[in-house]
Amino acid sequence: MCVPVTGPAAEQGLWAQNGAKLALAAVNKAGGVLGKQVELVIEDDQTTNPGIVLAFSKLAAQSDIVAFLGSIRSTQVMAMAPDVLKLGKPVMIGGTNPDLTHMGNQWLFRFRPNDSYSGRVIADYGVNTLAKKKWAIVHSTDAFGTAGGKALSDALGKLGAPPVLDQGYANQSQDFTPVVLAVKGSGADVLGTYFTFENDPRHFCPPVAPARRQHSLGRFALGGRGVLDQARRSGAVRHLRGGGLRGRFQPGFEGLRHLLSRGLQDRAG
Repeated sequence: MCVPVTGPAAEQGLWAQNGAKLALAAVNKAGGVLGKQVELVIEDDQTTNPGIVLAFSKLAAQSDIVAFLGSIRSTQVMAMAPDVLKLGKPVMIGGTNPDLTHMGNQWLFRFRPNDSYSGRVIADYGVNTLAKKKWAIVHSTDAFGTAGGKALSDALGKLGAPPVLDQGYANQSQDFTPVVLAVKGSGADVLGTYFTFENDPRHFCPPVAPARRQHSLGRFALGGRGVLDQARRSGAVRHLRGGGLRGRFQPGFEGLRHLLSRGLQDRAG
């Protein structure tokens, strides 16, 4: 398993490790795979592209490893893809860039909706359920954010609601005030987001609250769990008067969350 043990995504990496360990324990308790117990070997990808290439090379050098858990980040999957193709063993990924499974690499297996799907779902929900037509999109300028932002923008265009703002930002930005002001000035009444790292929403959400008091930033925000959780923690959600936050839907997630929660409780006694 290549996972961020260190770096800006270390918090998410801990969740990933816990989830993988719980799943592995359940598999082994049920008899393992083909009658054999399965072992999880972890290498730190350091939350960087060079880091995951190095981590994967270390794991690939162990001939008894038959399959791999890769990154949920499209840029990291892109970086390791040539080595995956050369090795010729299955790698499970969570990267959402649609191109990842259209590069002629038969060894990459995605277990997460890609951005072309999630973009259509977000747009449909916002336009047809929330009846919101003035959209601002905030996204990372890396492969994930660019592809996600484009997918959402294209889907909105087809529904007759092209975004009034398409705002990129650099990963690990410390000051999101210019981004928030751009959203504020756009007059948008709904915000769609594609954040790559969990700590970026921490910097984005605090400026939202004062900006919302000064101007109608938007009644609804839609995006991944990272930005939604941080909005709740920062108190920014209080300034979305008459509205709220919505996360990207993943089929079966609620049932999976229940199983993982129960597994953690069992381990804690």
